[in-house]
Amino acid sequence: MNWNMQIRKKYNSIVIFSIYSILTIALTFPLIGKLTSVLPSDLGDPALSTWILCWNSRAIPLTDHWWNAPMFFPIHGTMTFSENFLGISLLTSPIQLIGGSPQLAYNIAFLISFPLSGLAAYLLCFSLTKCHSASFIAGLAYAFIPYRFSHLPHLQVLSSYWMPIALLGLHRYIEEKRSRWLVLFAISWLLQALCNGYYLFYFSIIVMFWIIWFLHDRIAWNISLRIFGTWIIASLPLLPILWKYQEIHRSLGFIRQNEEIEVFSGDVSSIISGDPLLAFWNRLLPPPSIEGASFPGLTVIILIAIAFLLTRPVLPPPSKAKTLTLTILAILILSFVLGAVSVVIFGPWQFDILGISISASRVAKHLSPAFTLLIISLFFTQLMKSAFLKRSVWGFYVGAAGICYLLSFGPTIRFLGMPIWEHAPYSKLMLLPGFNSLRVPTRIIMVACLCLSIAAGLAFNRLRHLSQWSNPLTACVIAGILLDSWVAHMPLATLPPPAVRLPEASRMIPVLELPVGIILPDCYALYHSMSHQHPLINGYSGYDPPHYSVLRYGVRRRDPTILRALAELAPMYVIINKSFDLHGDYDRFVSGYSGIQRLDATEYQTLYFMPPGRPFADIVTGSPLAILKTNTNIHQDMLTRLTDNNRDTIWTSEKPQDGHEEVLIDFGTIKTVESLRLSLGPRPTDFPRKLVIDASPDRNTWKKIWTGTTAGAAFAAAMKDQIHIPLTIQFPPENARYLRLKQVGHDSLCPWSISELQAFAPR
Repeated sequence: MNWNMQIRKKYNSIVIFSIYSILTIALTFPLIGKLTSVLPSDLGDPALSTWILCWNSRAIPLTDHWWNAPMFFPIHGTMTFSENFLGISLLTSPIQLIGGSPQLAYNIAFLISFPLSGLAAYLLCFSLTKCHSASFIAGLAYAFIPYRFSHLPHLQVLSSYWMPIALLGLHRYIEEKRSRWLVLFAISWLLQALCNGYYLFYFSIIVMFWIIWFLHDRIAWNISLRIFGTWIIASLPLLPILWKYQEIHRSLGFIRQNEEIEVFSGDVSSIISGDPLLAFWNRLLPPPSIEGASFPGLTVIILIAIAFLLTRPVLPPPSKAKTLTLTILAILILSFVLGAVSVVIFGPWQFDILGISISASRVAKHLSPAFTLLIISLFFTQLMKSAFLKRSVWGFYVGAAGICYLLSFGPTIRFLGMPIWEHAPYSKLMLLPGFNSLRVPTRIIMVACLCLSIAAGLAFNRLRHLSQWSNPLTACVIAGILLDSWVAHMPLATLPPPAVRLPEASRMIPVLELPVGIILPDCYALYHSMSHQHPLINGYSGYDPPHYSVLRYGVRRRDPTILRALAELAPMYVIINKSFDLHGDYDRFVSGYSGIQRLDATEYQTLYFMPPGRPFADIVTGSPLAILKTNTNIHQDMLTRLTDNNRDTIWTSEKPQDGHEEVLIDFGTIKTVESLRLSLGPRPTDFPRKLVIDASPDRNTWKKIWTGTTAGAAFAAAMKDQIHIPLTIQFPPENARYLRLKQVGHDSLCPWSISELQAFAPR
């Protein structure tokens, strides 16, 4: 009998997987017929993901060779600049090792992520309900929830099929107390973390919430310890990976600024923002912000709401003490809300009563404590207490979805762009290791989608017992989910044209493709490098090394000093992509460099060879000179930052460079000076676009001792020291008390900034 049941379960799983697969093919059509010639969505992140998966099949993971993936030459540790896709490579590497192309491997992983996610959610819901129809609905919702189509370019976000299996292992373990379910949890959790680093952190929140919800009494402490022990053991393989990420990021000064995290946080209104691809909702829902399409579909929300209203338990009235507590909380919440409303109506105000100052200045200042008290009050309600004490599975998944949506709004919660909750719960998470490096808080929405899908399946299981029309109800729910998720068309990006052929015996010579530092051309370069397998000076990733932004600027402005600085790195091939050089500007820029050789040209590219050049930044400085004082014509309040020996304190013009910025150096007495160092620190793009240096013994007569552009010097400085970026300028020795630095170039975006200013005597 058990054997027959196992066969039946496997048969059901195959049928369910097949149905989800057919729906995937229909939704993504015509991708199935173009697996080797297109990439889904666009050539941005999918090209990067394809390149990473290709590299994972060619190098042994976690070796030095693997970590030093061949982009952003000559920077080391480039695999830490983005996701490493090791979990997904378990599927894609075998495809490539038997002869499949990287594009084929990527597209198979893309397509299979939908039915695998659906099947995993189906198995989780079935373990909770033992109902095939409810489980099918849960799997359908998770496989094709609208949020998934907002992330078609992000294979790592779509590959979320291990989370349901990990939760399945936890639920089955507390039911059966069999170790194999803990093993299933551990393996699934580890594989999910290896598929997507965001899920390593965001899914861990839900696992912790699961332990608190279901194992909160003393009787379950022993089980909790076993789960925690298993969880720790499952995490051990991640430690060397996380350590390497931290080591490389620290060496390159990679940090996520709070402003950047705020940009990629959701707005409360994003809950009703859907992706424009949605066939039914694209004209009804407002367009999303960056990664802000958080709409989960209307069907699952209605299903959960109806189940809640029709099956809500009858609860005893709260005690007097609890009623009093809730009343006090309600009064406090109302007072804060009224303060916020008064600011909206009357503007900021303040008055004194009996020496006590009462004021209202910002909406968020008053709404922030109101929302905090509202969250606290939820824990005093009878409904929450009952669900928690009874370990309600449905209550857990609804509550977990709510937690995820709350966290998706980031460290400052906004509504229509206006801050309404400062220092929100996500800001507390950012105090924990790792969370402050996650750029996109909205990606926790996929975890919320899993919880909503399971809650929808549980809700359907409740409703089917109340209705004699279970089959029509099933059909309506399935139709509603598909209507919510159906896309008008599947965007497909044609692969870039093939690269010009490089000489066979020169595999170690790096390649630079121009333009550089622009998403699409850089992704072309990544795509081409999978064929020619040369080290690539281009790159595209979650982080750019500091030198890369300088390179981008120097090439875009056709600054000849940037070619000289590039030639210092190594002899290299330079490819001009004609698709992005319609007027031939890049071709003229490169061909005009002394000593460069044109090797070949096709319809799409022109190939040059740049021989090695003489050292650009081989400046040996003498002893540092003491600077008595400095002066500027902009932001004199920042003068002390120029000479305080602190990389992180910056003097900056703040406004874009307009050609009128000056910095004056006073040595106190006449000194012999030969070089200046204008360290850029964390501002690599803020180098002076064109600099004039004048010297004077008395501040009356001035002599020009140096003039020129500094892109090449800034690039060479970044290659020498990616943290401090010591931009050094050398000139003939000059006797002077004063040096005047005049920035005479123009830039529409970047200010002029100096982290540390130093002068040096002759060596």
